[in-house]
Amino acid sequence: MEIYEVFRRAGHKDPYEHCGAVKAPEPEMALMMAKECFLRRGEGEHLWLVKRSQIHAFSEDPAINLVADKSYRHPSG
Repeated sequence: MEIYEVFRRAGHKDPYEHCGAVKAPEPEMALMMAKECFLRRGEGEHLWLVKRSQIHAFSEDPAINLVADKSYRHPSG
């Protein structure tokens, strides 16, 4: 079973927004479950599904920022 993150778009000019996740054995079943959970009341028009295992995330690690003084980035004058 895979976990699929679900993104929904309310209208054709609106951005996609994360609305939840579904757990399913295959993409087709995940799409069917997502439609039932997230579109059945007319809350949106389009869905994107992404396997959670395929999402690559970045978080700011304090150990990476060894140089604390970044005053050179700001204009002075």
